Amino acid sequence: TNRLTTPLRRISEAARKFGSGDFSVRVPVDGNDEVAQLAVTFNNMARNLETIDSSRASFMGNIAHELRTPMTSIKGFIDGMLDGTIPDDMRQHYLGLVSQEVGRLTRLIQNMLDISKLEAGEYRVNAQSYDIWESVTGVVFSAEQRIQNQKVEIQGLAPTRTLVYADQDLVYQVIYNILDNALKFTPEGGYIRFSVKKSGGMVTVSIRNSGQGIGADALPFVFERFYKEDKSRGLNARGSGLGLHICKILVGLSGGKIWAESEEGQWCQFSFTLPCDPPPEQRRKQPGKK
Repeated sequence: TNRLTTPLRRISEAARKFGSGDFSVRVPVDGNDEVAQLAVTFNNMARNLETIDSSRASFMGNIAHELRTPMTSIKGFIDGMLDGTIPDDMRQHYLGLVSQEVGRLTRLIQNMLDISKLEAGEYRVNAQSYDIWESVTGVVFSAEQRIQNQKVEIQGLAPTRTLVYADQDLVYQVIYNILDNALKFTPEGGYIRFSVKKSGGMVTVSIRNSGQGIGADALPFVFERFYKEDKSRGLNARGSGLGLHICKILVGLSGGKIWAESEEGQWCQFSFTLPCDPPPEQRRKQPGKK
């Protein structure tokens, strides 16, 4: 009896500590009977809970940091205008900077809301067959002013009707986020190259930009929430670190994959795939029905 009650008492005590928020506790595993298996399961659960709790704490810390940075800048600019540190003839310039920071705050908050909805499964994918080039050219035209200001050369923009089966709004957001990231890190006079290729039942969209690229050690992590590479090379150093994470979720919802490639000091490229046709269960439905 004691052989059973002692391990069970340990598990019960550990469960009480869990209840108070301590996820670091583990119970010893003795033998290979059912009680030992229960202890193993309990320890695995504890490890998972500890990881989730650590991720949550890190996520909240990152949010606080991302919100604090633009708010500190906004307060500094406004205080400077109020106390006269910033002269009257410079007010228009600094009001422009305040507007940029407010825009950055707005985008950050919207990104966090988007992630919450997507990860909670609250977004209903509205897939249909359409020409992927509609999304590519639409995003490029929307960024025309930025492209001209930075003297960036757009290459590969040669639309050839290529059908994909996807949610047009989601795909537009993916391309927008990748192009936005590319524009941040393409040097003046550099290039951004688009490529759309069909192979088998999938279409691959690639967006390459010249510049410093991404370090090999950073490539596996670029789609993680709030990930930022070394500030000296600056992947996302001027962004929130959420745009590419959202891309990964959106491409996954669309039935595709996304990945990054880079040659340091030369270029960086993001590619993603989309299905050409609806899944078998959708094909059996009448055309146009969702």
